[in-house]
Amino acid sequence: MERLKGLGITPVNKDILFSLYRDLKFPENKIADLERNGLIIRIKRNLYVVSKNVHHQEISSELVANHLYGPSYVSLETALAHYGLIPERVYTVRSASLKMHKRYDTPLGQFEYMKVPSNYFHIGVHQEIINNSYCFLIASPEKALCDLILCTNNLRLQSVKAMNEYLEENLRFDISALDMFRVTIVEECLKYGRKKIELTQLLKMLSKSMNKFTPKNVTLKEEFVDKVLPFKIKEDTENIYILDYTIPKSNNKNDFKMREQIVWSIYGKWQAMHKTKKRYNIALKNDILIRFEGISETVQKAARNYKYTMAMCAFDEVLQYAIEVKRDKPKKEVENQRRYKEMIIMNLHTTAFQPYFENIKMTVGVVRSDESKKIQYCISTIEQ
Repeated sequence: MERLKGLGITPVNKDILFSLYRDLKFPENKIADLERNGLIIRIKRNLYVVSKNVHHQEISSELVANHLYGPSYVSLETALAHYGLIPERVYTVRSASLKMHKRYDTPLGQFEYMKVPSNYFHIGVHQEIINNSYCFLIASPEKALCDLILCTNNLRLQSVKAMNEYLEENLRFDISALDMFRVTIVEECLKYGRKKIELTQLLKMLSKSMNKFTPKNVTLKEEFVDKVLPFKIKEDTENIYILDYTIPKSNNKNDFKMREQIVWSIYGKWQAMHKTKKRYNIALKNDILIRFEGISETVQKAARNYKYTMAMCAFDEVLQYAIEVKRDKPKKEVENQRRYKEMIIMNLHTTAFQPYFENIKMTVGVVRSDESKKIQYCISTIEQ
């Protein structure tokens, strides 16, 4: 039993099970006994998961879906229900894959995989970490909806009105959540995916919804952000454990350096996924550009205190969902602000970090490009 407990809830193949019992003369007989006694569950040929009777944990259907057939990520109605965007309970775990359509009936339920184009596959997919113990790949809310539109046969939505009726009547989709959707993800899906007419109607809907954004949407935004922030927080006397980071709480020199490294790591992972170094902010209705001098100042401030470092774990969400609080003139004594004509103080309110804090502050500088004559928004700092 103790050998099996070490595997947790992650699906494993027969070779890994053999390695646990290689001291036995006939390990295959032992594996057969384990399955017969309900201690392991065969999901498909050569893939098993340890029963919750052994490790006393709920088996994650999303984690199983990732291992059952791949490469794949959880999407479509399953992801939409996960984010609370549709009310219906989803009994089949649906995923998107690079491989051909496949369906599995297993002791853990039904799993279905829909094929999507290779250059479309990676858009809007992130790794969701649960209780710092396991993780799975899942589509963002925007990508899950695009996947559903792409993978639904005979779906013809030739107008914004038809798209709205499909969302409200067929899916019973929470239309108010469209205020929080990231247009850039839908634009990428439109560029590389099928059903271009339908995705164009969705894009038009998002544009109309975003134009209605006002500070009155704050409550909705908080609820939405709290759903999509993919982490849980644990703590002991010395450290905070969040995502895959161990954040030291003391203020000695070594811990400050460690927090600096963590913040640079968070930014490095973000930059790897956002080559343009931009993120669309809903309140500003424009991209925020991440400049090196801005992120350098952010790193210095975020490393001062462990709560500031924790706030950086919501870096992407702050860029997208923070709302404007006020505008100030640049401080001449602050070197990083001299290039800006105006400073915007923005705030993201979320309960995801309770009881540590509820607000994350972002300062954004406004510059006017001589070439394009367009306003550019550049991050100055993010801090708790």
